Amino acid sequence: TEETCRRFGYRIGRFKSQVCHIAEYREIGTGAVIAQKIRLADKTDMPFLGAKPARCMLFGQHLWRTGGDWIVVTEGEIDALSVGQVFPTRPVVSVIRGADGAEKDLKQHLEFLESFKNIILCFDNDKAGREAVARCAPLFTPGKVKVAFTVPTAQPILYPAAPVAASVPVDVPKGFSGKFVWPLSGSLLTEIIF
Repeated sequence: TEETCRRFGYRIGRFKSQVCHIAEYREIGTGAVIAQKIRLADKTDMPFLGAKPARCMLFGQHLWRTGGDWIVVTEGEIDALSVGQVFPTRPVVSVIRGADGAEKDLKQHLEFLESFKNIILCFDNDKAGREAVARCAPLFTPGKVKVAFTVPTAQPILYPAAPVAASVPVDVPKGFSGKFVWPLSGSLLTEIIF
């Protein structure tokens, strides 16, 4: 909704005469907006304007205090907005540089993320997303990370980050309840039941 976009700092604007999405990034320490990521309709180019990503909080981090039962970390800003729409009072952030830069982003914000009892990595279920999860999960205290992913033809399942047979789900962290609707590519939707 517009309210969720305003809360997170996500809007529509123009970049080089093209309509685009603009994600605001805030400075570590001050919370001031110091950078913007531009998302054009074709997603071929997503320039990062302003300060370097190393000076920025994760997308949405300015909304949450440290500590709590769980935090969801997504691969992209729109994914974070989707989770934030469904769970408006639960912490959700997005990495800055997508799957390829996720490890670097999470290392930079390790202290903030480690302050939560459970860290749920919710990246895209494509090769890049799965590889990013494999690189990022070991950064955290063993047992803290859970991985949520969607499968277009089946119900999504929550698994521990450690290698495990795909048919062995784990306990769901406290705080998840009801239905979580997650957008997939195009107009497809799937339900994640927690």
